[in-house]
Amino acid sequence: MPHAQKTTATIKEDGTLHGETAGETLLNWLADAFNLFSGGRAEIVVRRPTRTLRQNRKYWAMLGEIAESFRRAGIDQWHIMGPGGEMVRLPVNKDTLHGWFKRKYLTADEPGETPTTTTLDQTEMSDYMEQVRRDEDVRKLDIVFQDEDRLAHERPA
Repeated sequence: MPHAQKTTATIKEDGTLHGETAGETLLNWLADAFNLFSGGRAEIVVRRPTRTLRQNRKYWAMLGEIAESFRRAGIDQWHIMGPGGEMVRLPVNKDTLHGWFKRKYLTADEPGETPTTTTLDQTEMSDYMEQVRRDEDVRKLDIVFQDEDRLAHERPA
C-alpha cells in the first residue's frame, strides 16, 4: 500500500501559485501521486501549514519570560478552585501558563477536549501569541519580550 504523499505550495495574494512553473510542477506531482494510488481512493486536502518550529520555540521562550516575571513579582503559585470546590495550588511555570492561556484563548475541536496549539496554522499561532502578550495579567507585569518586534511581524506573507 502506498504511503501518503505531501507537497507544499506558496499561493500569492491573487490566488495564483508562486513561481513560473509552480502550476506545472504541482500537476506533475498530482499525476505521480494518482499513479501511486491507481485503482483506489485518494483524498486531497488543501490547508495552511501548521505553526512553524520557530514559532513554537518563541512561544515557549515567551512563556518562560512570563513565568519569570511572575516570580519576580512575588507570585510563584496560583490558587484556584478545583472541580470538587477544594483549593488547588499550581506552580507558575511554563506548563501551567501554557494550559491556562490555551484554555483562555483557544477553542477545542470537540466538546470536552482540551484546546491545543499543535493544529494552529502559522497565522493562527501568531494571533494566539499576540493574545498572550496582550493578556491583562501579562501586561501588568510590564514585560519587554526579547523578540517583541519580530514576534509582531512574523505573520506569513
